[in-house]
Amino acid sequence: MKKHLIFIVIAMIFSTALYAEFLTSAYSGNGIVYLAQEGSTVKKGEPLVKYDTNYQKIKIEREELQLKICEAKLKDLKTDIKRSSVLYKKEAISLAAHENTIVTHFKCEVSARKSKLDIEMAKNNLSWYTVNAPYDCKVIKQYVCEASGTKKGDKILEIHPIN
Repeated sequence: MKKHLIFIVIAMIFSTALYAEFLTSAYSGNGIVYLAQEGSTVKKGEPLVKYDTNYQKIKIEREELQLKICEAKLKDLKTDIKRSSVLYKKEAISLAAHENTIVTHFKCEVSARKSKLDIEMAKNNLSWYTVNAPYDCKVIKQYVCEASGTKKGDKILEIHPIN
């Protein structure tokens, strides 16, 4: 009887170890907050960990300000292009000066488009800052202290599936 009990305990430990999954950090430098505590049961899709999003929010705000600057410059440059066209037709400015105005306008349009894309990408990245449970599971161990920084690849959480 004693041999059977030891075998069952060893088998249970071995089978639990086979199904353990370690979640690792996808980012470096970000603090984390555990949304599921050790020993808690979590359903598929529920949040486990959330990264500090302050950096992304600051990046979004910075890009939004850059976009406003570009949009204000574009308004001025549209007027400059009209004036430059008139002056060029009257031969009051050179072709190079006229083309320079057009190129400056184009560069500003490209910069505004880049800012819009950067804003969209940063907003999209915010959704990646929450790690959700891949399946119904139990949280076994937390490896990193909350609010401390992480390195990419650091173990942050151990979970076991619930059958």
